[in-house]
Amino acid sequence: MKAANQAVLERTKKTRSVTRSIVTKQTNKLESEINNSVDKTIVYELYMQLISKFEELVKLDKEIEGLIDIDSLEDEILTREEYRDKFIIWKTRAQRYIESVSSIAIRNSAETQLQNVTLPLNSSVSSVSTNQPRLPKLTLESFSGKDIGSFPSFWARFKSAVHENSSLNDVDKFSYLKSVVTSDAELAIRGLTLTPENYAKAVKILEDRFGRQELIVDYHMNNLLNLTPVRKSFDVIALRNLYDQLEVNIRGLESLGISPDSYNCLLFPIIMKAIPPDLALEYNRKHEKKAIPNH
Repeated sequence: MKAANQAVLERTKKTRSVTRSIVTKQTNKLESEINNSVDKTIVYELYMQLISKFEELVKLDKEIEGLIDIDSLEDEILTREEYRDKFIIWKTRAQRYIESVSSIAIRNSAETQLQNVTLPLNSSVSSVSTNQPRLPKLTLESFSGKDIGSFPSFWARFKSAVHENSSLNDVDKFSYLKSVVTSDAELAIRGLTLTPENYAKAVKILEDRFGRQELIVDYHMNNLLNLTPVRKSFDVIALRNLYDQLEVNIRGLESLGISPDSYNCLLFPIIMKAIPPDLALEYNRKHEKKAIPNH
């Protein structure tokens, strides 16, 4: 490489490094505002700033790829794709957040800016058209992986709205999936780039990690075994909460085909241990009276 080209390359890389740092900071700010703010205006402003900076980043990537040697091209593409994936994820999350807060029409202005963002792809990868139809608006619940018991309902809704939606390709489906998983669930599929093959891998990882029936059964049974006892019979709020916890976990087991009759011998002592002693005593007295035959 000529010295002049090397100097241009180094200068462009330095500029890109600064731009990447700004994109990362803006992404972190956007995440913080989405998690903590109810002001859609702030989220919208950060969202538009992120789009603008990502456009700059794409141009710098194209310049650098035209200057580097072939041996370095693969690493450049892999790094570039990581930033591209993060951008798509947070673009989708920001859109969903703003749409959930109000019906503000941001798509037209955002898409206008995005028309100039050409994602640089090497010839071995299918090109992405910036004029392709934008993803339809879908209201989806998120899944963190902390509450394994909620996976069946999460997946049932996602499956109906996205997974079995014939109008979406697998890359679109993967984009939706990445936008609704957080915490442990997000960590489980982190590192998988947005490709059709990786969507299938991501689904299998989530199902194996959070969707196996034995795991969900254990989750509900542990919840029942660790119910917080209520000690005062006049504590109506605590009693109602106890009842709700029982119902949630019993229904969760029933949805897996496990009837209360199959674990009744375990459930009865759990309930008796969790309710106030005076209520347990009253129940036992009434039960004993019914058991005594009349003469």
